Amino acid sequence: MEGLYVKAHVGKKLRQYLLNSYQNGIITPPRDSALIGIIKPHLELSSEEIEFPDDEIILIELPVNSEPVYHHGNKKVYFCNTLWRNTLSELGHRRVKQFFENFFKHAFRIYMDGYYEAQGLYKLDDARMKVKDGVVQYLMQYHIDFDEKLISALTRDWWRHRDLNENYKFSPLVC
Repeated sequence: MEGLYVKAHVGKKLRQYLLNSYQNGIITPPRDSALIGIIKPHLELSSEEIEFPDDEIILIELPVNSEPVYHHGNKKVYFCNTLWRNTLSELGHRRVKQFFENFFKHAFRIYMDGYYEAQGLYKLDDARMKVKDGVVQYLMQYHIDFDEKLISALTRDWWRHRDLNENYKFSPLVC
């Protein structure tokens, strides 16, 4: 049976990014993906869902099975049949949002590493302004509504990332 979905609250900006990344309003992760591993322990039987605005949620398709899932945090194995458990707990919403924020930041940092290298900004004195232009280009590429606060937050994040990984030419891969 297909069509079992769970609503996840991710916020407006992250939702815009995900909609443009997946070209679809529904995310369908594989059964053995990290996202399903995060979601399954936080599924509840409750019929009362937490209400969020429609422009801040995404739909994630759940696989229909009852295979065990190991949760590293509390060292338990969960048998969770998604036919009945299809509502995320509050902690589940936070964990899914954190997963997608990490996904966004990783993609952003890789983009900015390439932008920084392609522009030859390591040689320029006005590199700070050029990096800000790169951040704006990235946000426009994914049609994310931005303001000065978001641009400065992402610019600071990238400079911190660059300073921490100064020995690497590009972002280290995290698997």
